[in-house]
Amino acid sequence: MLCIDDDVPLLRILERKLTMDGYVVRTASERSAIIAELQRAPSPDLILLDVGLPEISGFDVLRKVRKHPKLGNLPVIMLTGHVAPDDVHQGMTCGADGYVSKPFQFDTLAVAIKTVLGMQ
Repeated sequence: MLCIDDDVPLLRILERKLTMDGYVVRTASERSAIIAELQRAPSPDLILLDVGLPEISGFDVLRKVRKHPKLGNLPVIMLTGHVAPDDVHQGMTCGADGYVSKPFQFDTLAVAIKTVLGMQ
């Protein structure tokens, strides 16, 4: 799983909690690290993606993932504070498989992850 967010403390919490739940977690918080992680093998099984990244919009990252021949079918959950109806609509239009708003309960995120991975 690849978690992309500019909030590094949140990434550490997600990494710790999701690892305890049995997931292999990689993180990225800036554009160069995002690109490197998306090119790294093996490809993640899921991406948790913030919208409000400093160097590139999460929506732009999602569009690039959807156009990529290897990554195009990866499940992507938007995990973000951008929850206005237009933001949610844009995320879903860009191809998001789920949308979880911050602040979030970890149980809500866990259900969303299991749902998009077909485990629920």
